[in-house]
Amino acid sequence: MYTIRLDKPFNPVLLEILSTVRSVTGQLGCDYLLVGATARDILMTHVFGLDTPRATHDVDFAIALDHWERFNALKAALVATGSFTPAADRIHLLHYKPTEYGNAFPLDARHRLCRSLGISTGRGGR
Repeated sequence: MYTIRLDKPFNPVLLEILSTVRSVTGQLGCDYLLVGATARDILMTHVFGLDTPRATHDVDFAIALDHWERFNALKAALVATGSFTPAADRIHLLHYKPTEYGNAFPLDARHRLCRSLGISTGRGGR
């Protein structure tokens, strides 16, 4: 089993995001998976001790949902925690505690949700 290295501590804000998403998806009975650069960084930096450069600091999740009503319920439940605020211009994007962190911690669900529903995002694979 892999463990987080003591010399490469985990970002406490990211831990809060992961805990909140885990709690909300658990309450709604949804399976989820952390994907993208954040997932890579946890393994490469915090487990194996290798620093990896980041162009962005979004947190991407793949969440198993069978219809848009479940997406809307999940989004509403995340917002109801008081920790997430919807982005004004993108339905799939939430910001984590924007009054504290600005737009530094976006949570992006569009690509993964649309792909799981078989809907094209029109973004050439992203």
